[in-house]
Amino acid sequence: FLTDVLEIPWDQVHEEAERLEYWMSDTVEQKMLAAIGDAKTCPHGHPIFEGDRIEGVPLADVEQGADVTVLRFENEAEDLLHYLKDTGLQPGLKGVVAAPEGDEVIVEINGNRHSISSSVAETVSVVADPSPPPRVALPEHLVLGEDRYGR
Repeated sequence: FLTDVLEIPWDQVHEEAERLEYWMSDTVEQKMLAAIGDAKTCPHGHPIFEGDRIEGVPLADVEQGADVTVLRFENEAEDLLHYLKDTGLQPGLKGVVAAPEGDEVIVEINGNRHSISSSVAETVSVVADPSPPPRVALPEHLVLGEDRYGR
């Protein structure tokens, strides 16, 4: 709703959504859900309803040559979302993991190379083929961003 109707850029919407969450009435929430129609995820790939969650693996774990679909960004710190937007990655994109370059993970999508640091790739969930063994959970400091993002 915030991105589709109010046109707030997807890398800025998380903070706004958190602010709204605390004052929104049930009536407003129901109207917003009706307005988004059949949308299943937020702009960062998180399911609107928890039961719709698809399990993925961290992009950092995926081997070169694997086909990937970006599912979601696990860390929604605004500066990290700006970084991801600048790289061109977004949920729903499909590509192939290319050879790493130094500490960078490279994903080729439609002939374009998208490069992100390996630490950020830890927070990007993907569906991969072939898929590495799934992790039980991401390290808490990566999900919460407590090291770098002060959250």
